[in-house]
Amino acid sequence: MKKSPENVPAGQQSSNRKDLRSERDLRKPLLAVGVLLAIMVRYPLLPFETGDYQRHLKPWYDFIVQHDHFAALKYDFANYNAPYLYLLATVAYFLPALHSLFAIKSISIIFDFVLAFFVYRCVRLKYRQPNEGA
Repeated sequence: MKKSPENVPAGQQSSNRKDLRSERDLRKPLLAVGVLLAIMVRYPLLPFETGDYQRHLKPWYDFIVQHDHFAALKYDFANYNAPYLYLLATVAYFLPALHSLFAIKSISIIFDFVLAFFVYRCVRLKYRQPNEGA
């Protein structure tokens, strides 16, 4: 049986609030450590060229650059979904000086962090304490 706030002694209620506050205080440092570790794992692998990059992604990226970015999307040059090709065109357009390998990998890295954020939100909603805000 769960204890309702009116059944919990006053001293224990303040203890519960302190525990929640200390958990909240740990979130930001843990988040920072997680982000730092994620960057540290990815950074040494940035220059690595996969076979997929060499055979498919680089030629697609080069085609997009050579055919005026978004105008290239009217051609059937890739066997990939349209949203990803729009992302490639966007990166090629806004970051023309960026090497194709880093431009392509930047899309994946950014969405890794976006996905991690939403996973965090889902887990937080599922395991949230009753008196904790979203």
